[in-house]
Amino acid sequence: MSPRQGDAPAPAEAATPFAHPMAGARPAPASPRPTWTHRPPAGYGYPPVRRPVPAGLATAAIVVAIAYAVFRLVLALLSIPATEVWADAAERGLSYAEADFVAYDFFGILLFPLGIAIFVVGSLWLFTSRKFAEAVNPAFHHRRGAVWAWIGWIVPVVSLWFPYVVLSDVRGATIRNRPMPGIGVWWACWLIPLVCDQITNRLTGGVLGTDPLTPAVAAYPVIEGIGAVLTAVGCWLWVAMIRELTAAQREWEAAPLA
Repeated sequence: MSPRQGDAPAPAEAATPFAHPMAGARPAPASPRPTWTHRPPAGYGYPPVRRPVPAGLATAAIVVAIAYAVFRLVLALLSIPATEVWADAAERGLSYAEADFVAYDFFGILLFPLGIAIFVVGSLWLFTSRKFAEAVNPAFHHRRGAVWAWIGWIVPVVSLWFPYVVLSDVRGATIRNRPMPGIGVWWACWLIPLVCDQITNRLTGGVLGTDPLTPAVAAYPVIEGIGAVLTAVGCWLWVAMIRELTAAQREWEAAPLA
């Protein structure tokens, strides 16, 4: 039936009695953008992440290296009176294990845990510095993998040059100017004392010290002294290279990110 003339038109809502309940409601706000669980690599609008300078590890590596060098010098001095005891034992046909216990023996025992500390701290510093070099200079080609900063010191045969290669590449990738000379001398000062240790070990009857001592044990202080002096020189160069590398790392830290 048509509406009577003069009647007011029905409201618009009445024309759609079955409209959706949410019709006319304010649209729900858009959900927030998902966040990254891990920061994506450069190229996604985020700046590259820079590794911190391992300054604390550098200081620790310097401290244990100096302690080791001082210990070697003390052992060299203590070997002088110890050799007199061993020479007397050699005349009596005794072995090192049968000779009297001297101060040198006590300090020699303490040298072992100090050597472990040098390996752990030095390797950790070198490994961290390698990762820093990869972050700031990714185009540089490293001749050995980062794991060799750890195992390069202990794997037979390759330990004669792999640590040298790892450190040389880290310095080349990090130091923008010409690195200070002396890395070859430092490595020689590391290897030659190892040879000296093998000689003194034989002079005192091998690893177990069960072989009879001989008059050749009189040369012990000379060999020990050579090893101690070279260790001190190598320590000085090692500390200088750590400080140089740390300064170069701080320059990268202060430079603006690309």
